[in-house]
Amino acid sequence: MNRFVLCVVVTLLGVGFGFTEEKEKKKPTDAEIKKAKLDIELWEKVVATYHIKNSKPPKELADAKHYIDLKMNTDPFTSPWGAKYEYDPDGPKNGGKKPDIWVKTPDGEIIGNFPEPKKKDAEKPKEK
Repeated sequence: MNRFVLCVVVTLLGVGFGFTEEKEKKKPTDAEIKKAKLDIELWEKVVATYHIKNSKPPKELADAKHYIDLKMNTDPFTSPWGAKYEYDPDGPKNGGKKPDIWVKTPDGEIIGNFPEPKKKDAEKPKEK
């Protein structure tokens, strides 16, 4: 009977630790962030090539996939941490000048081909 109780407790602790670990947000490494930025630059070039050849931007990144070298060892649609690259052909964050391409890191940071949002006035240094 004691072995059974011990097994149940160990199992429950393992499940509990598993849930805790899953909720913890992993910060990507500098190398992963650099790779994501390079991927976004590549997608910008691929989208621009598609636009030149077709007189309009692709509706989604997958439409332009034949302009990318798919012999690469990595999935060009997925970031180093497994998130899919996002795309908006209207480019609202780029003022409509080019499509927006971005990815969200596990810790919530947005990496994209658009300017970072301006800091709020509250975050500016106070004048003396």
